[in-house]
Amino acid sequence: MLGPLDSDAIRSSVTPGQNISGSSEPETSEPLELAHVLFMDLVAFSTWPMEEQREQLNKLQQIVRSTSQYQAFERDKQLISLPTGDGMALVFFGDPVAPVKCALEIASMLKLHPKLKLRMGLNTGPVYRVADINANLNVNGGGINVAQRIMDAGNAGHILLSQTTAEVLLQLRGWVPQLHDLGEHSVKHGVKLRFYNLCNAELGNPALPTKFQEKTRSSRWTWVAAVLIAIIVIGDKAVQRADVYLGFLSRDFWYRKFAPGPRQTRIDEIKIVSIVRSVEPESALGLNRCTHRAFMAKLLTKLAEAYPRLIVIDKFYGRIPRGVCASNNDGTTALKHTIRTISARVPLVIAVESYSRDNVQQFCPQLQPENLQPQEMVLGDAELLNEGVPADRVSFGLAMINVDVGKVPLGWMTFPPDCNVKQERPTMLPTVATAAAELLDSNIMKSNNLTDLKGQMTHPSIKLGRPGTFESVSAIKIVCNNPGPDIDWTHCGPDEGDKAALDGLRHKVVIVGETTGDVHQTDQGVMAGPELQANYIAALLDESFLIPSPQWVNDSVIVAWLLVLLAVFYGCKLPELALVVSAVITLGLGVFFSAVIRSQWGVFAAVVPPSILEIIGLYLARRIELAIRESAHGEPKSA
Repeated sequence: MLGPLDSDAIRSSVTPGQNISGSSEPETSEPLELAHVLFMDLVAFSTWPMEEQREQLNKLQQIVRSTSQYQAFERDKQLISLPTGDGMALVFFGDPVAPVKCALEIASMLKLHPKLKLRMGLNTGPVYRVADINANLNVNGGGINVAQRIMDAGNAGHILLSQTTAEVLLQLRGWVPQLHDLGEHSVKHGVKLRFYNLCNAELGNPALPTKFQEKTRSSRWTWVAAVLIAIIVIGDKAVQRADVYLGFLSRDFWYRKFAPGPRQTRIDEIKIVSIVRSVEPESALGLNRCTHRAFMAKLLTKLAEAYPRLIVIDKFYGRIPRGVCASNNDGTTALKHTIRTISARVPLVIAVESYSRDNVQQFCPQLQPENLQPQEMVLGDAELLNEGVPADRVSFGLAMINVDVGKVPLGWMTFPPDCNVKQERPTMLPTVATAAAELLDSNIMKSNNLTDLKGQMTHPSIKLGRPGTFESVSAIKIVCNNPGPDIDWTHCGPDEGDKAALDGLRHKVVIVGETTGDVHQTDQGVMAGPELQANYIAALLDESFLIPSPQWVNDSVIVAWLLVLLAVFYGCKLPELALVVSAVITLGLGVFFSAVIRSQWGVFAAVVPPSILEIIGLYLARRIELAIRESAHGEPKSA
């Protein structure tokens, strides 16, 4: 008889009126009975030739029939034998230990037949006696269905038990040392079952079933991935705000430490004239396009008086439809006239707008983003501000920058503004920084293979200065004597403006730009677009940039190092030792990649920061994994 614990377990193994697949039991006049089922099949049976299948199945049947338990229960008519094609199910009634003893007898006899790879599953549960299509005696119900699910989880040699069967044996002397709790696992239809492995020194398979090993590996990688993501997403931001001694954990530490920056003399050659909301009048801002162009014309006229080396207009100008501005006076004519006039004294670079796959539908609604490659753009409908001006006096450059603002954009493959990307071929156009550098030094692109890099769409890395590195002056201060957001600049005379500020721009590279809506997050902090362009131009002119190593090299090194980290953590018994060893080696490689390779070849390999984060992530994941294993199975903490 089963004790209360066994009855509860049996009741929980199947919902009344349902089998394991969730379908209702058929109506029958037969009573519901408690059966003890031994389910077995031959592993890899379907791969054998048909003759061998028949021969080996007959041999298995002979072994089963020769067991004492089979013969005794067959004689007392307390056994139903059901063929299953590649095995069989033995349904015992009465003694719950009988099928377990039978399984051990079969396992013992199979030692003489090594070719027969058998797996077995046992379950105690409710069944109905029914007739099959041939009117032969059969059974159905949760008792036999669960037994099959239990068996399906095993490999060759396994004798797996359900919780209901195991709880009976755990109350009997001699069985406890042979039963090994494998925990709870999901089977077909998401049903969760608790498994036990029956094995001893001579019989059974002590190994964890392959299906459970896959779950363990999946769980391991889930922890590793989860902790790594948390470290990379959260930790990288946290360490940037932490104590300076944790700075080496940030992604940008190694680059800031070893990458070259432009010389101070080069920085001093570049000035910024900024148009800032709440500093300049609203009518001077680009949002007010009917008045902004007239303001820009007046500003450029004043700047030309200082005879700067170059004026870079870090603003793009599209066509304004007729009728938008009063009297059709939008300042475009005045701006064109000013550019044509001052270009004889000062060369200019004017930014033009372009659209990437991320925002191209704003300009080309009919164009699908996937029609553009990541490095391709569609040119915006730009106003031709250089009409009648020689090309060597006014150049255009794409305003688009990299997602990684620490890389100088040299050029982009660009389609015409007609949006017909399927019929057109893209053309390589320079960026604002490249166009400016070429006007200042016609040979700049021939050095350091910059032309080849631009053609390959490889953008060199630079070391950005901190915000405020480049001196800036307010645009309204250049135009009017009494600057402020409320002043009417249209009444400021040609002799007005801050003379000292204007003299500070003499023979400098002057970048004119607006900060409203043009700000970017960098490793040095928030930076406005004109200041980014200043960094790019200074780096190109000073040749203070690093050629990034090819992405496949970075990826290969990172993958190889990740494999080394895994070998260290899963090869060392102590995660703490693995942490120290991995950290020391990684820091050494960081110095090697950042200092040695950079100084010898001018190449930057972005490898170290992810590896440092991986070490922390792997350590935490390993610790969590060992803690879970210890609590679930009572295993020691060491790997």
